[in-house]
Amino acid sequence: MGKVHGRLGGTMRLGSYPCTLKKDSMAYAIYQQTEIFKRYRHRYGFNALFRQSFEAAGMVFSGYTLDDDRIEIVELQDHPYFIGVQFHPELKSRVFDPHKLFLALIKVVLARSNSKFLVEKNYLYGTKSN
Repeated sequence: MGKVHGRLGGTMRLGSYPCTLKKDSMAYAIYQQTEIFKRYRHRYGFNALFRQSFEAAGMVFSGYTLDDDRIEIVELQDHPYFIGVQFHPELKSRVFDPHKLFLALIKVVLARSNSKFLVEKNYLYGTKSN
């Protein structure tokens, strides 16, 4: 499990933490589960005082921690692929085993570019779970 470090004038979150996903979200559609464990290395978070304003403008808060209700994933409603995460998917991504967020981005780009080759050949499906 992760650690919180309080040096250098802030709190640094390091390590693996659980993240709970909203069922009716892009994040859930990508991961196909309600809880994921991801690696962190950051000091800052979303200021909850602005949550209602962001939601009113179409921002969806789709991933959060249960222990302290930190926002971990945001999405933009009605956008083909606008998703932002606090964790580092690149730390678990490999050339022949890319992270699910990167695969989902490639799928959206291919679908919107009318290039169906990789999708039809099933090259973007069936990789290991990250």
